[in-house]
Amino acid sequence: MVPEVPQHLQFFRRILLAVAAFGGVLVVGLVAEHVSRISDSPSRGTWEITADLSLTGFRMEEVGADGPHVQLSARQARLTEDNHRLLADGLSVTFFDRGSPAATLSARSGEVNLDDNSINVSGPPDNPARVELLSGGITVLAPGLTWDPASRTVRSVGAATLSQQQFTATGNALEANVDSQTVTLKNGVKVQWQP
Repeated sequence: MVPEVPQHLQFFRRILLAVAAFGGVLVVGLVAEHVSRISDSPSRGTWEITADLSLTGFRMEEVGADGPHVQLSARQARLTEDNHRLLADGLSVTFFDRGSPAATLSARSGEVNLDDNSINVSGPPDNPARVELLSGGITVLAPGLTWDPASRTVRSVGAATLSQQQFTATGNALEANVDSQTVTLKNGVKVQWQP
């Protein structure tokens, strides 16, 4: 003889089963939405399922024994599994030195290479990519910036403008080292002092 299940538990069980069934249909629907047919002839073909993921309010941290190393956040992020990239809108990255914030990198859009952790960011002329070296009060603006995690440097893609309190400098190429808090401008450098 099977014991009788109380009425309120039967109702709860039905709701759980309905939610589970709906969730399964939703997952199947999402997977089916990302199935694409790759055909090499009209009579034959193979099916490929892509596993892209889109997130709103994304945040990622790299933490070591001495504390955080890199903290990345984005308004929107899309993970592309096929080429190991994270595409981000409204990107902000904080780089740490021995657990303390050393520099910030921000841009309208960016791409993180998940194989080597490099970051490429860009922005339009009215909202360029930006890096700030916190201890020296240095701000760098450029149409694009690239983070190299091996050397812990940020390089400009195109001409860059550097500003610090009373002066502004421009150059065709720029490299900023996060650890040493140094910036090097090269090629066609112009400096303007503002007393």
